[in-house]
This record gives sequence, C-alpha cells and structure tokens, in this order.
Amino acid sequence: MRFRRRVVLEMLPDENDLLQRVAKAHGTMRGALLTGLRLLESDELGQLRATVADLESKLGKAQQQLSATKTRRDEQTTTAAKTHSELERVRASARDARAELRAIKSARTEADKLARDWTQYAHRLENLAIRHLFCPSCNDFVPEKEWAEQPTREGVGIYHKTHDYREKSNFLATATAMAWRKLPRERAERS
Repeated sequence: MRFRRRVVLEMLPDENDLLQRVAKAHGTMRGALLTGLRLLESDELGQLRATVADLESKLGKAQQQLSATKTRRDEQTTTAAKTHSELERVRASARDARAELRAIKSARTEADKLARDWTQYAHRLENLAIRHLFCPSCNDFVPEKEWAEQPTREGVGIYHKTHDYREKSNFLATATAMAWRKLPRERAERS
C-alpha cells in the first residue's frame, strides 16, 4: 500500500511566483518542494554556502588584483606615452643631427675643394713670381734675398741692398730702384 499525505501550504504572491519558476525547472510543484527538502536534509546547502563564501572571497581578491593590475597598466601606459614622446624627440633630434652632419660634410667638401683650388693657385703664382730683378747700378740681375724695400708716397721701391736707395737718377748717380709696388689706395692716403 502506498502512503500519501496531503499538505496545505499558504504562500504570499512572491513566494508563489518562486514556486512556479522552480516547478518549471523540476517538472512539478511537488518535485520542486521535494528537491528543496532533500537539499536541506543532505547538508548540501551548508556546503553550497561555504562554497559561495569561498567564491566571494576569491572574487574580492580577484577584484583587488584587477584593480592593482589596472593601476599598473595605467602607470605603464603613462610611462609608455612619456617614453614614446621622448623617443619621438630623440628621433627628431637625430634627424636634425643627420641634416646638420650632411651640411657639415657638404661644407667640408666645398672647403676641401677651395683649399685645393687655392693651393693650385698659390703654386701657379709661385711659378709666376719674380725671383731676380735687374740692378742698374750693378748692371746685373740680383736674387730676391739681396733685395730691400723703401716705402714712398706712391708705394714701395725695391732696391739692391748693397746700394743706398735713390729714387731718381741724376747726372752723378743712377737710381737704385729696381721695381715699384703700389700700395692699396687707402694705405697710400694714410701715409
């Protein structure tokens, strides 16, 4: 023989809504109530509460770790932005330095070319330089080491050192000036 017992249960509207929802999950209202009673009897509820408390504790720790991680990430983002800004400044500085180096190399090349040109010009001038002058007193050519200079109003008179300087000839002596070099206009005006 089967034992059956009827239980009358009064419920508030929100409790009735809860029973209806749980009954859908367990098939019947009876199945939902019995599952709840078995759960209370088996101490699974205590275990579930302990598990929920443990999970809530872990969740709190995870949220703290997440907050710390977000803070570190924000600091790293700020540091990365500063580093990127510094990197861009260094790159711009390097570009400027490379441009300046190119300009210096170009100027150096131009200076080297000018130096070569001036050296060639100096050699040509040296080849054209007068090494001997004719001395009218000696009636011979005199080397450069025997020359002397005498400043005058018009320029510089070059004469043979062995003779005194005479600018003009007279009936007793010949002029000793072998050559003349004009002074630049502003130097001639000052003297």
